[in-house]
Amino acid sequence: MDGLDRLVAAVRRAGLERWPELRVEDADLRAHLEPLALEGEPPHPADLYLVAGCLAGRADAMAQFEATQMPVVERTVRAAGGAADVVDEVKQQVRTAALVHRGERRSFLAGYRGDGPLGSWVRVVALREAMRCLRALRRERAASDDEIFALIAAQPDPEVAVIQASTRAELKAAFRAALARLPRRERTALRLSVLDGLSIDAIGAMYRVHRATAARWVARAREQLVRDTRAAVSARLAVDRGEVDSILRLIGSRLDISIATSLGRESG
Repeated sequence: MDGLDRLVAAVRRAGLERWPELRVEDADLRAHLEPLALEGEPPHPADLYLVAGCLAGRADAMAQFEATQMPVVERTVRAAGGAADVVDEVKQQVRTAALVHRGERRSFLAGYRGDGPLGSWVRVVALREAMRCLRALRRERAASDDEIFALIAAQPDPEVAVIQASTRAELKAAFRAALARLPRRERTALRLSVLDGLSIDAIGAMYRVHRATAARWVARAREQLVRDTRAAVSARLAVDRGEVDSILRLIGSRLDISIATSLGRESG
């Protein structure tokens, strides 16, 4: 018995132990396992068994996928702040991506290797689809750095009006540079809070960390963004310091308001 035969036997054994009524043919197991070139039995062979059945188009395997993985999708979407309509949309997207082959487009399940639980694999897809749906609901196009600046700085305000156009361009450039220097995790958390309006609890759920950790990420990003912007503006602009400080205070206050709103949404 070669390595692939042993792997097929191990996956079959684990799958039948979990789902005695689900019968996946060895040929279908081979069709999924052989391209993966696995070395030894992975930690989650029973999930590989189910996936092989789904990829083979077995109705009973698809029914098991629906029963075991759609609750994962629903929890993921709700944790990200999605309402019932978003949950339904994401479920359909995950079903389609998992079970429907379109031309050269393969099911995302084809790459599943059994290294982690199938639920974790599905959760990543569900989260990506949830964020796409939520962004589509909130705006027609993806947010840019300029939108962040416009949202928190370009508000009707007497302090903003006194800033000359050339100064404002320099300020925007400094702001965008400071935003680009943020660590990726803090930058993403800030975007989710300020632009997408996600609560701190939703951000924590996405990263699977405590809400206090997510709150620290957002607060730290805010502090670094304002600090770096102030430093860059002070070095680049020959304008009255009071004007610069006024607009920077406004930037800070807009971010504070956004963060406070996100925090208050959960507690309310």
